[in-house]
Amino acid sequence: MSWDVRVVRVAGDGDGGKGAPDLPLGSAEEVRERVRAAFPGIDDEDPLWWVLNGPTWTIALLMGRDDPVEALLLEVRGSGDDVMEPVFRLAEAFSGAVYDTTMGEFLTGREDTAGWHTFQGFRDGVTASWNERWDVHLVRLPEGADPAEPLADNQPIASFGALADVWRTLRTTIPEADTSDPGCWVLEGPTWTVEMYVGDDDPVAWLPLEVRGSGDEVMEPVFRLARAFGCLVYDPAGDRFLTGCEDLADRHHVQ
Repeated sequence: MSWDVRVVRVAGDGDGGKGAPDLPLGSAEEVRERVRAAFPGIDDEDPLWWVLNGPTWTIALLMGRDDPVEALLLEVRGSGDDVMEPVFRLAEAFSGAVYDTTMGEFLTGREDTAGWHTFQGFRDGVTASWNERWDVHLVRLPEGADPAEPLADNQPIASFGALADVWRTLRTTIPEADTSDPGCWVLEGPTWTVEMYVGDDDPVAWLPLEVRGSGDEVMEPVFRLARAFGCLVYDPAGDRFLTGCEDLADRHHVQ
């Protein structure tokens, strides 16, 4: 995920521009020479993507193959307002302007960090939500095993059966799931997702689920799957089997 800005040359002062350049930056060779002059230490190993590394940020420049070059796309990652210095130094090398593709407007100067800050807030919120992952496993215990006991590392488990049968049960139980990746089926709810890693083992020993997002209603499809396979829901973090949809303590701890 990146904050995308473009260095462009516009007719006049650029006020009110829509992000479409009026004038080319120059020939491909001229553009490369000016970028190297502005940043002698830039990483130009990849002919299409040049990278400038700062203390807490990186700028990737899409050099492309166009000749002449109409604009330079900059993908900015990381944090720190000092990244605005190289962004505007690059624009000045072409007597150009900096267009924020997210905000839909030209930046007024190095101190115009509103778009950069908005991007970082959005990125951090998405990242935090994605990292709040709760892992549970669908497991079949052999006859006589006690589900009240923690699952030992060498605990024997009963097979789910043939891979084709597992796929058939999944399709019947959660027909709304995205099955475009045969190894990882995805069920999306209003505020959560459940990823089911089916894999390619045959027979299938167990089914790991990765739950992301928020909302207690995600427990319903988790236990719907457990009922369909006649198995239990094991929480590795809590080292215990869940008792039902209302058993939310470990789920809430992750959220």
